[in-house]
Amino acid sequence: MKMERNDKGKFLLSMYYLKQAERIKISGFIRSYIITNYTEFNLDKLSDSKLLSVLKAIHNYKDTTPEEKLFIKELINKLNESKREEREYKKEIERYLMSEPTWFWLSFQRGISSIISMNIVTRLDINKANSVNSFYKYCGLHVQDGKAVKKEENKKSDHNPKMKVLMRNIGKALIMHKHPKYYDIYVKKKEQYSNVEYPLGHLHSLYPSTYSESDTKLTKSHANNRAFRYMIKRFIKDYWEVCVSMKNKADKLEAVEVSTN
Repeated sequence: MKMERNDKGKFLLSMYYLKQAERIKISGFIRSYIITNYTEFNLDKLSDSKLLSVLKAIHNYKDTTPEEKLFIKELINKLNESKREEREYKKEIERYLMSEPTWFWLSFQRGISSIISMNIVTRLDINKANSVNSFYKYCGLHVQDGKAVKKEENKKSDHNPKMKVLMRNIGKALIMHKHPKYYDIYVKKKEQYSNVEYPLGHLHSLYPSTYSESDTKLTKSHANNRAFRYMIKRFIKDYWEVCVSMKNKADKLEAVEVSTN
């Protein structure tokens, strides 16, 4: 059985998430332990590094028993170890991405981290897609009956739910970091969708539980969701075009090599 090129990438990504989950679980236990036994500490929104500082302070208390010191030392070591392993897999992911043709483009997209990039390159395969619409459908960005698709109970999805989550994460990252291209698209589209006036009854016919017969404009949240989705589709379309360009170059290079051999 032939291993696919991105199998290693998927493995690295899985291991990164596994180590991340371990680190979060250990941090959660430490927070619970401190809150239960040392009520004088305020742990709201403390980072792991500050959490370690609190643990070290407790460890150095004169009233901390030898048994407690040993346990706290074990917690500190476990948290440090999980953080180190998570960092190592992130470095492995970054090294892997260096060999990906589309990484050059992804690395210049403000807000798109190496982890998001790894999800994109390992899950969106241009060799398995006929057009950008194939990407849209796989990611749950397509439209059915004039509406964005939603998962229905007791019905198999026609898209990958994990990809839909990834699309939301991409959108949030682009907005949070105010990407110079996509954030601008989002802002302009949100204003545009907010100002569109639909015929009487049109919105009610599509969304009877949200709009009345007399409603002619989208709600703020609906306009925002449409703009958010439009922005993500533009990002995916641009990524598709980069993939196509890279594939065409690779095909031409392969054709030249075959002709010269």
